[in-house]
Amino acid sequence: MTDPRPPRLGPEPPPPATLTAARLAAVQGLYEITYNRRPMRAVVEEALAHKEQTESPGFGHAPDPSLLKRILFGVEERSVELEILLKSVTRRRVGGSATGPEPLLRAGLLCGLYELMAHEDIDAPIIINDYLAVLRAFYGASEVGFANGILDSVARALRPSVKAETPVS
Repeated sequence: MTDPRPPRLGPEPPPPATLTAARLAAVQGLYEITYNRRPMRAVVEEALAHKEQTESPGFGHAPDPSLLKRILFGVEERSVELEILLKSVTRRRVGGSATGPEPLLRAGLLCGLYELMAHEDIDAPIIINDYLAVLRAFYGASEVGFANGILDSVARALRPSVKAETPVS
């Protein structure tokens, strides 16, 4: 008997869990690069060598290598643009505070902002919800709500088709 499904064109897409794991590894990696001054290459190799992101509950999957590299190298390449954007949106949210978000939250926001800017082929709610899931592993409702507001407002500005207040899953 033949398979009634049409043949797939191109490679199989990675499972969603590996994409979320890549986003977790990217946030942790960006933190390591920025605040512990670790070289990008070492951080990427280490993240891929560990195979599973098991330090946080619900993240027991190997990160998708392609997405992990695209995020980290993309954030590095567009760092000036991302820093300006982050400073602009956080200043509005926190009443002009110059301190900005703490380091790990900042890493999560930079990765999320990069993806919203560069990965137009991925729906904004998917990107936002994945980063909120990652941040929930480290923060409480207040910080996650803050991140949701930032990512949602930027998504609406960059992608006019995105509706206000992306639902949080």
